[in-house]
Amino acid sequence: MADIPIYNINPSFLTRTLGLVSIAPQATTELDRVLDDSPASKAGLLAGDEVVAINDEEINSWQQMVQIISASPERAINVSVLRGGVLNKITVTPGLDEVAGQKVGRIGVGPKILPYDNAQIVNVNRSLWQSVKYGVDQTWLMSSVTVRMLWEMLTLQVSHQNISGPITIAQVAGQAIQVGLDYYLHILAVISISLGVMNLLPIPMLDGGHLLMYAVEVVAGKRASEKVFAVGQPLGIVFLVCLMGLAFYNDIFRLLN
Repeated sequence: MADIPIYNINPSFLTRTLGLVSIAPQATTELDRVLDDSPASKAGLLAGDEVVAINDEEINSWQQMVQIISASPERAINVSVLRGGVLNKITVTPGLDEVAGQKVGRIGVGPKILPYDNAQIVNVNRSLWQSVKYGVDQTWLMSSVTVRMLWEMLTLQVSHQNISGPITIAQVAGQAIQVGLDYYLHILAVISISLGVMNLLPIPMLDGGHLLMYAVEVVAGKRASEKVFAVGQPLGIVFLVCLMGLAFYNDIFRLLN
């Protein structure tokens, strides 16, 4: 298989280049939740209502419903729902929200998600030894990916926007815990491995910098002079401050956009 440049990989890469299609749970037109004080709640929509039409246009999918509502900010729409086998027509005025500079309608509802079909579920069972080996392999993989990404950033082959700070980490962790405990623990492990690799970089102020200094002292057969520490420590501090500043900048930029 030919090597694929990392900068050519994007969210549509698997579908466009490799021909792979992802499988996701199907969202129905039945409302699973209605947010409090939302336009839907104020209009009288309830969890369990099944949307069958909007403005007398038959609704066959959740995506179709979202498109109609998104295109109608602050404009009243007539929503036909089945509630207990009875058809009800409710007038809802979507609220106004801005996404990427565009005005989008929102009513504050979420769909009922159908579970995966049994044919789409793969159960993987590993022995204790296989689990340990898998953990070691994954740790090595994530460590090598982290090092490679750092090198690609230094050589300007990967955007610096891939660097994230505490805000993004907190957001990802919050989203992961909603998916499940196993996914949450997986995300924590990935973050811990990445931070561990960063900490081992040969940079003053980091553990990797101390290890490098110890190695130099062993080879030289004597302790490093105070001047080396006086020069190295400020450089390490400047690097860490710049790195954290870039991470916070990227986090805030993502929030604002």
